[in-house]
Amino acid sequence: FGNLASFGGASIAENTSFINGLNTTNFRTGVGFSKVPFEFYETLQIKTGGYSAQYGRSTGGVMNAVTKSGSNDWDMGVNVYYNDAIATSPNTFASANHVNKKTSTTSDIYASGPIIPDRLFFYALYSDDSQEQRFAGIQSRRDYDFEVNEGFWGVKLDGYITPDHKLELTAFSDERTGIETSYLFNPTDFSRGSEIGDTLYEEGGTNWIASYTGSFGENLQVSVSHGENEANRTVAPATASIPAIYEAPDFIVLGDWTSFTVSEGNDTREMSRIDFTWTGFNSHQIKAGIDREDNGAVESTQNSGGVYWLLDPN
Repeated sequence: FGNLASFGGASIAENTSFINGLNTTNFRTGVGFSKVPFEFYETLQIKTGGYSAQYGRSTGGVMNAVTKSGSNDWDMGVNVYYNDAIATSPNTFASANHVNKKTSTTSDIYASGPIIPDRLFFYALYSDDSQEQRFAGIQSRRDYDFEVNEGFWGVKLDGYITPDHKLELTAFSDERTGIETSYLFNPTDFSRGSEIGDTLYEEGGTNWIASYTGSFGENLQVSVSHGENEANRTVAPATASIPAIYEAPDFIVLGDWTSFTVSEGNDTREMSRIDFTWTGFNSHQIKAGIDREDNGAVESTQNSGGVYWLLDPN
């Protein structure tokens, strides 16, 4: 988890992430959240302390994001980003870092505009994120290629019943599958050996939130929201029937298994909330509300081959 930040002195497992009011944080561990392209965001507010009770379930920081919306003006465009990481880390006892490679290409296409002028607007984005990575272990004697092809889609609808009453619908999918191909590796001459097999890592899911916001008089605003957040957590190796075997004391990998764990899992969060804001005071406002989350996790896990062997070389 070295690419995740900690906020306000708390750990990385004590942050929360909201997208248009939908909590997208991993509720199993508190580490990580739904993966959304930066192009989808209009604003990203980082709160590191002193935030109100409406951003609960956090003792560290809050990432409060608002996505882009359409307007009466038509807009469309394309972005392409390419990144090639250069391996500079020296080799260690465990890792052959000099063979590491990592490239990524992100392509975005987006459009926005009016469906009904002055009443109903849309913003839509499709983002293709392709990653290719190689890493090898001197200690494990394994060499890996890892590829991810993710087709993210997201849409935002904004409808105005009247200027004082607004409906919003946000929906997006960050479903993705990573394919890790394992090979034998010679730690003496750093050559790649024969292919062992693939492991599939399935992540992400479909997310949505619908909201109503209304102003009643000059000082009272009411907001009601309901939504769902999904996350797949499946690890499916082609060698699931082969036992996991290590040789002590250096934990050298033996046998043709590719993933220690075989699992099928899925997380679902269902949330509802209502907020009241009163602004009838000079330079002050009062907020009150309630939110509820029903979180469910399904998990079926076992060791590869159903067992785990640690062998004494003697």
